[in-house]
Formats: sequence, C-alpha cells, structure tokens
Amino acid sequence: MLEVEYKSLLTEDIYNKIKKYYKWDWIKHQINNYYFDSSGELGKKHIMVRVREKDGSCTVQVKAHKNPGEALQICEESEFPIDCVPEKISAEDGEKYTGIKTGELNLAGNLDTLRHSLMWCEGVEICLDKSKYLDRCDYEIEVEYTGSLPPELIDELNSLGVKFEEKSVGKYTRFIRRLMEILRGN
Repeated sequence: MLEVEYKSLLTEDIYNKIKKYYKWDWIKHQINNYYFDSSGELGKKHIMVRVREKDGSCTVQVKAHKNPGEALQICEESEFPIDCVPEKISAEDGEKYTGIKTGELNLAGNLDTLRHSLMWCEGVEICLDKSKYLDRCDYEIEVEYTGSLPPELIDELNSLGVKFEEKSVGKYTRFIRRLMEILRGN
C-alpha cells in the first residue's frame, strides 16, 4: 500500500487549539515498538520496522520511505499479523517482512501515542498525535490522503498555526535520535 501524507510537528498550544477546533471521529491509544538491525541496512535503505499495538492486537508494520525528511511523506507500507511484541525478530522473519537480509532485529523501545482522528472529507484523514517516548512528549499532525489534497484544508490548518513547509522528522526518527542522545549521555 502506498501511503501519502503531510506531517508537521506542533507546539502544545497549537495541538490544543486543533484538538478543540475539530469534532473527532475517534480517539485511540497505540504503541509503536521500534526495531533495528545491527548491520544498519534498514537505516541505509530508509526502512522502518515496528510492531504496533492497537485495539488489543499487534501488527508488524514496515515502511519504506521514498522521500525521507520531506513534509510530504511517500511510503510503501506493508503489514503482517503477529501474536505479541517480541524482544527480537528472527533474521528469517526480518527478511520476510523487509525483503532484505538484515540479520536479527532487536527491540529498541516504544513510543506511546494518543491519536485523535477524523475524516475531513472522502479520502482525506486528519490525525492529531500526542506522543510520549523515553523522557519526551511531542505533538504532531498528519494529513493522509488519496487523490488530491483540498487547498481549503491547507488554508484551514494554516489559520490554526500549522505549517507544512519545513522538512518533517517522523516518530521513528525522533525516537532513535533521542535514544542515541541518551546512549551518548546527553
């Protein structure tokens, strides 16, 4: 499945303004458990592997980023059911999920998200996230869409303080950067 979305980090004030502005279709809690390979092949190829816990079930999700770092994110995404969150994913399963030889995948930790979501119109979903990981809390908006993105939605979000002009840093990258800072003693 090809996923196309705009992302932007938010201040807590803008997050709260957006949260009050819309009537949300649903609010859910999800946990992303992130994995890495010791060879670094996943990072070199801009591939992220996670096990997402949501609604009482677990799913392995693999995202291959086509244009990493841009506000407009284009990813090839695939999912596989799994029974639980493993400490390690075997080399065989890692290759099955990613299509590359990674060796064993190790659990790096998790990011806990409270997600507000609404269908703004057919084919356009707004997701408002508050995420906690390691010793951090941050806020993000994602606009996922198929077809074309209505310019009036961008105007509406701009009026609420959202800017999609800057390069985007996704949850996985923010998590890994913070983990590396902690491991270096920062």
